[in-house]
Amino acid sequence: MLLPLSILLYISYPTRLFHLSISYATASHDCLVSTLSEDDARRIGAELKRWSERPIGATNARALGLCTILTVMTLVATQRAPNPAAAVHGFATIFAVIQGSVHFMSMGLLRGLRRAGIGYAQDAINAVRDPRRISNFDMAMLWTIVALAAH
Repeated sequence: MLLPLSILLYISYPTRLFHLSISYATASHDCLVSTLSEDDARRIGAELKRWSERPIGATNARALGLCTILTVMTLVATQRAPNPAAAVHGFATIFAVIQGSVHFMSMGLLRGLRRAGIGYAQDAINAVRDPRRISNFDMAMLWTIVALAAH
């Protein structure tokens, strides 16, 4: 899950990342990327390398732990609702949208960093796409299944 990485990069480099474009168009981004200094690129690259080398088992355990906590919180919150199934459906839909959005934004951020010349951005993209790793997109699909089952 890249949410903590995105937050860390935003906190560390708040003015720099807004200049990177996350579009999929093949346009020249030289004027947008020129504000990223060599030192910033080196630090971001080191953080991406550290993140992409994390053990898959530990990352998956955290993702499943978060999912379990959210499931318990959803079930507790909907216990006394007039229509618990509709409430679970609503919560699951919101979680699916949030997780899907986080996945799209983090992949866009990584693509922008790759275009900026940060070599380890591709390693991070490959880590997110690793079929053994649970990603935000996987969690979004799980919450979509929950929403459909509750409806």
